[in-house]
Amino acid sequence: MVDKVKRTTNKSAKEGSNLTLQCFHCDSLFPLPAGVSDESYEFIITANNLKFFCDACLKKFSVEKQFYKKLEQSKSEMVEEMKKLNDVNKTIISEEKQFHKELEKGNSEIIEEMKKLNDINKKIIFEVVAIRAAIDGNESKLTHIDTSGAKLSGEIASLKSELNRSFASVVSGEMKKGVQSINQDVKIVQKKLQDVFDNKEREANIIMFNLKEGSDDNARVCQILDHLTEGVCGEKNVLKMMRLGKKNDNAIRPILIKFNNIEAKSHVFNGIRKMKTLKDDLACTRLGHDLSIDQRAVLKKLLKEAKEAEEGCKQVVIGLLNVRSIASKVNGIHGLICDGLDILVLTETWHGVVGNNSVRLAMPPGFWYVDYVRQHDPGHGGLIVYFRKDFGYKKLVLPLFATFEAVSIRFSTSGYQFILLAIYRPGSAQISSLFFDELISVLEYVTMLNANILMMGDFNVHIERVNDIHTVRLNEILDAFQMISHVHEPTHEQGGILDLVISSSNFPILGVEIFPSGIFSDHDKIAKIVHSVNSSSVSTSLLEDRESPTVALTSFPEIAEEDLVKIILDSPSKTCSLDIMPTHIFKKYLKCGEPASVVLRPVFMWWASPTEMNAGYGERRSNQPEIESTGIDKFVKL
Repeated sequence: MVDKVKRTTNKSAKEGSNLTLQCFHCDSLFPLPAGVSDESYEFIITANNLKFFCDACLKKFSVEKQFYKKLEQSKSEMVEEMKKLNDVNKTIISEEKQFHKELEKGNSEIIEEMKKLNDINKKIIFEVVAIRAAIDGNESKLTHIDTSGAKLSGEIASLKSELNRSFASVVSGEMKKGVQSINQDVKIVQKKLQDVFDNKEREANIIMFNLKEGSDDNARVCQILDHLTEGVCGEKNVLKMMRLGKKNDNAIRPILIKFNNIEAKSHVFNGIRKMKTLKDDLACTRLGHDLSIDQRAVLKKLLKEAKEAEEGCKQVVIGLLNVRSIASKVNGIHGLICDGLDILVLTETWHGVVGNNSVRLAMPPGFWYVDYVRQHDPGHGGLIVYFRKDFGYKKLVLPLFATFEAVSIRFSTSGYQFILLAIYRPGSAQISSLFFDELISVLEYVTMLNANILMMGDFNVHIERVNDIHTVRLNEILDAFQMISHVHEPTHEQGGILDLVISSSNFPILGVEIFPSGIFSDHDKIAKIVHSVNSSSVSTSLLEDRESPTVALTSFPEIAEEDLVKIILDSPSKTCSLDIMPTHIFKKYLKCGEPASVVLRPVFMWWASPTEMNAGYGERRSNQPEIESTGIDKFVKL
């Protein structure tokens, strides 16, 4: 600015110069002040960062600057006031929130106190009701006490009247009761002594039944005694012989035989097996002990209990379960066996090692087991068969199979034998023709052992799919071996029939139950098989060479095939004591193939005719089966 520029005298400036400067703000022209040289003037004009302002404009700028400064100052003060107002507002809002929280807290406390008051009120009401009930009970007790007091008063009065009786009458009454009791005891002792004496007297007696009445009763009785004892006992040992009861033309009276000693009676009963070898009507006679009425009642009761026990022993209850690891289900398996199972077959046990501790922990007392461990993968698969120790058993040695695991045991109980074949086929493996080939091989092996077969386990074959090729193939194998499947309900939680119970056609199964367990595995069903052991065993071997007598069809005359078919189809369906060779087998398989020869062998001793059987060869077993006619009176050569 000019007032701030140091003024100097330009000696070379010319007087009366017309040079001017223009104000940058108001564009007014002003003469060049004296003392400004031409160089300075040129510099002022040409310099871009140097501007000329007049004195009036400079004054104006200073006033505006002050105004703007005051304005900025007022603005900053207003901003500060606004900040203070915002802070005050935030404080008011936080205090309001805190007030609401305190208010809600106070309301909740008031509600809790009201709930407590309600609870106390309920307790008071309950106690008041209890007090009222106690008051009512006390009133009833008071009434009862009044009644008891009246009764007690009556009893006291009765006691006083009893005390008024004389001592002699009381003593005489008690003496009579004592005498009656003694007399009763004496009678009981006398009866027991009489029973003992009577039983002792009957010990040497025999009752003979079914001997026709005649004048020669004594002679025939002595003949029977002589035959049974081989001359050791006879008429010399008989003290008395008499018919019992009144004579009746419609009934044969029994004969009472009294021996002189009990040894003679023992000799007679020791030879009682020879009764069947007596001639004529003497073979129909029967012998029995001379029992009293009480002894007969006791014997009848014992026979009834024995019969019931025998009926109970005629059934074997067998269970089947896919357990999927026995280690975590020890208690459940133990409980299943204790619920009445005689045999339990477990598949997919995963027990890893033969004789694993979990296997023994799951076994109740009185049981034993046979197990199988998968050799290449012990942690999976596996079979366990639990059974009662009183069963006779023999584990059959089977080869290792590539497609399934198997355990075979021959059981015998109550004179009956059967083979249990437990099988597990992994469901993760696809079904192949090798599985059916191995199944046929194991069935051929156990069939040759001449016993009924019970095959059960987890086959993982969906037999509910009737048209499936695997189901059809399995059914063909079962038909070929004359076996029947007994499971017709789903055995898997997703609805498949995977666990099977298959038996020989003549295996005596009373029924199969399938019921859910829901706690063991995805196979949430247990098959419960009730098997009767009272049925007679029938051999399953059709072709076998033994030292026993045989009959060959090749030794009979030839006949036309049409005549043979007619004879077989028209013959009655009866079964003899041979192995399974009933007529229905001929009917079913006659057209399937014509064998060159068929050899039949009997299970028991061969008899050429009923006459020869009756004649016998010495003493025969009492359970020798009777021969029935097959109805086929011709044997032919094809």
